[in-house]
Amino acid sequence: MNTDNTPKDKLAITKIMFGTVIDHIPNKMSFKISSILNLQNSNGAIAVIASTKSRNMGKKDIIKIEGRHLNSSELDKIALLAPGATINIIDDSKVISKTLLSTPAQVSGILKCFNPNCITNHEKTTTKFKTVSRTPLKIRCFYCERTFDEDILERMIK
Repeated sequence: MNTDNTPKDKLAITKIMFGTVIDHIPNKMSFKISSILNLQNSNGAIAVIASTKSRNMGKKDIIKIEGRHLNSSELDKIALLAPGATINIIDDSKVISKTLLSTPAQVSGILKCFNPNCITNHEKTTTKFKTVSRTPLKIRCFYCERTFDEDILERMIK
């Protein structure tokens, strides 16, 4: 018996007072994003909703993070794995800003080059990658000029 007036086919997730909601994540990608954001060590409540219905995407994932706003490095990581995701900043239970993520043209310091001969793997140097193609995603190391595709990208994220 449903006593809280929530329709039986709906999932009730409570509002957060302060934090971040990542919406429009491609289906099944929320677990990878949770891992790269290290959400398992978060102090606030975390809600990961996977494979929920979406009119535009068919199925999508959503992540709610209580008590934390994401920094630019974290947003770049998400944008590499889930371009098209939206970041909703919540304050006093209201969305105060909404940002649509797109693949960055260049990223620095958030990826590790998979070329074992790259200088970034032997000297203290900040890694730099340029986006060569957005669809399919291909990135090129600034130093060794090796190109990597999206299949290896999640393993490159620091």
